[in-house]
Order: sequence, then C-alpha cells, then structure tokens
Amino acid sequence: MSSYADLAAILRRQQILKKQPAYYARLACGNFVMLALSLVMLLRVQHPVLQAMNAGFLAFVFTQLSFLVHDAGHGAIFAARWKNTWVGRVQAGLLLGMSFSQWCEEHNRHHRNPNQVTRDPSVNIPVLAFSEDQARAKRGICRIVVKYQAWLFFPMTLLESINKRRGVLKFLLRRRNFVELTLFACHYVLYFGVLVLALPWMNAIWFFLLHQGLYGLYMSLVFAPNHKGMPLLASDCDLPFLERQIATARNVRVHRTLDFWFGGLNYQIEHHLFPGIPRNKLPEARHIIRQFCLRSGIPYYETGFVEAYSDILRHLRNVSRVLSQP
Repeated sequence: MSSYADLAAILRRQQILKKQPAYYARLACGNFVMLALSLVMLLRVQHPVLQAMNAGFLAFVFTQLSFLVHDAGHGAIFAARWKNTWVGRVQAGLLLGMSFSQWCEEHNRHHRNPNQVTRDPSVNIPVLAFSEDQARAKRGICRIVVKYQAWLFFPMTLLESINKRRGVLKFLLRRRNFVELTLFACHYVLYFGVLVLALPWMNAIWFFLLHQGLYGLYMSLVFAPNHKGMPLLASDCDLPFLERQIATARNVRVHRTLDFWFGGLNYQIEHHLFPGIPRNKLPEARHIIRQFCLRSGIPYYETGFVEAYSDILRHLRNVSRVLSQP
C-alpha cells in the first residue's frame, strides 16, 4: 500500500473519518441562537455604538455559518451527499447571500491543485502576487497595488465580502441556477429589509459596510494562513498526493479552546489530506498524522498565529521587491 493508504487505514481504524451529525447539529443550533440574538439587537436597539458592536458580532456569526457551509461542501457533516448539498445551499444562499455551487467548484479546484500557479484559484488573484513572475506580469492599477501588497493586504480584506458577492451574482446568472438564484435574492430582500426597518437609512448603510468589511476581514484572517507564503508548485509537479498536500499547507498552533475561531481550519494539513474529516475529529487526526510524518521523514509545518502572518507578509514583501528594481 502507498503511504497515503496506510495513513487512511489508521484513521479508519480509529474512527476519525466517521461522520458526526449530532456534533454539527449542536454547532448549527448555537449559530442560529447567535443569529437570532443579533437580529433582536438590530430591531430593538438604536444606540449607534451598540449597533456597531452588533455589526462586528454579526460578522462573527456569518463566518461561523460559513464554516458549516465549508464542511458541508466537503461532505463532512452527513454520509449522504444530498443532505450536505441542501444544508450548504440553504445556509450559503439564504443566510449568507453566497453560492454553494460556486464555493464547491472553486474550493475543490484549490484542493486538487494546492498552490499550483496556473491551476489553483487561490493563488491567481488580480491584486496580489505570490511569485516574482506573477508580480512582473501585473499591469496598471494591479501592478501598483502589488508593489505595496504587504502594506495593503489587511486593508484589502475589508473589501473581500463585497467582491465575492459580485462574483457570486455573475456565476449564478451565467449558470442559470434557479434554486440558488432564488435563495440569493431572498437573502438580500430579508437582509436589506431588516436593515431599513430597524435603522435610519444612513445608519443602515454604515451597518452594512461595517458588517461586510469585518466579515471579509475575519474570513481572510482564517483562510490566509492556510497556504499563503507556502511553496508554490509548478503545474506539472509530480509530487505524490501526500507530499504535495503537506508541502503546501501550514497548520496554525493555538489552544484547543480557540479552535472554534478558525472553524477547524487551523488543522489545514489534516483537512487537505482528508477533507471529509468532521471538525471535532481534527485534533485527534493531527496527533496521528503528525506522528506519521515524523516517522516517515515528511516535513510537517506548524507555527503560531503571529508567526503565520509574519510568514505571509514577509513573502508578499519579498515578491513585490522585484517591482522596485530598475
């Protein structure tokens, strides 16, 4: 058997891959309670400072809902695919104003080709460059942004949510996905309807901008450490699956009580090797996979939260220097 098959057999024996619908039901209940609390506060409280805090809280809730969509997309919640699909569709479309189909399509391409320059959509971003060749190829305003990308990285994440929504609408119109278009439209009718009902129009605008900005920032804070600043691979890379996934992923080491903040994505190596692992089983998987890598002589990169972002910004800064050279 291959090394990956050996590892998979160990995880199956330990029941790490077994689905955990009861665990996810508890997560979903907690998310809906938080969503209800935010809506009650939105409808009952008029103080602008408290509403600004509520916008931040709702950004946290939206990101927690996004983690469930992510897990549903990988089939981590239920054994039956159709159940995962409908949980993902309803939460992504109705609650978040996103597209489950688009998420699965793009995210699965990333999983198949992590950090492969021409195949991974996560390293083909118009306003960022992850290699000197990418930086040199930029033109116009994108070239200017890339020149200062290490400084602009965090501010740009504030626009990520609105940018994603623009892409979602284009995707749904192109695919003519009636179900997801309907859920998408219902989300915005409800979202803006509640804002207009609850707040003066100027406050509603500020709430929307703050909520969407912080949602984009939080999502980026969670997803960026996973691969940004890790080695890029050529399109014809022939590394075996196990080594390819581990070489391009970074684990973020935090206390177990903070796993909820990352939605389990701080166990990125384990997640990339076995995307269907239920979130509550990732710590056990980490122990097994880390020991397996140590025995097999496979590098396993795990670092702290601050160090992860230092790695990212250092890499972005090093890449952009090529644009300052004569």
